[in-house]
Amino acid sequence: MRHVFAFVIMFTTHSASILSAQSTVPLDKLLTPDQYRAAGLTKLSKSELDSLSRYVTDYSQSVARVVLEAAISSPRNRSGDVPGPSTSPASAGIVGEALESRIDGEFKGWDGETIFRFQNGQIWQQAAYAYTYHYAYAPRVLVYRSSGVYKMKVDGVEAALTVKRIK
Repeated sequence: MRHVFAFVIMFTTHSASILSAQSTVPLDKLLTPDQYRAAGLTKLSKSELDSLSRYVTDYSQSVARVVLEAAISSPRNRSGDVPGPSTSPASAGIVGEALESRIDGEFKGWDGETIFRFQNGQIWQQAAYAYTYHYAYAPRVLVYRSSGVYKMKVDGVEAALTVKRIK
């Protein structure tokens, strides 16, 4: 059961990174050609496929968020901590190395080496150049590991950002 739970966390974390990079799930990429035909998707119009893709994307993001929230709030991880300079995944109790928190106060996007203070006390810094402006007060953030780096996804911002933990 523990292995299944860890797989689900890793799958949803990976799915979240894919979903954050695009607006909808491409059903023809998600399914094999045989599955696509067997599901009757070849009979749908372009607008019906687009609607279904939006539904699948929204549903997948909801499932990913619920699973990650459950992992973060599990008895093994009451602190909501993410591995950083002085912790390892095992000591932080992270399954799939993901964290959901909120920006502490105003959020105005990022522009180079932006520092992000989370309500849980952690401090993260932008690790790759990008510019995005988006104003929000205390938006939710999801930090997850992808391809050996940490990515941060902020509610209301489509792009994910590469970050590093500084505290």
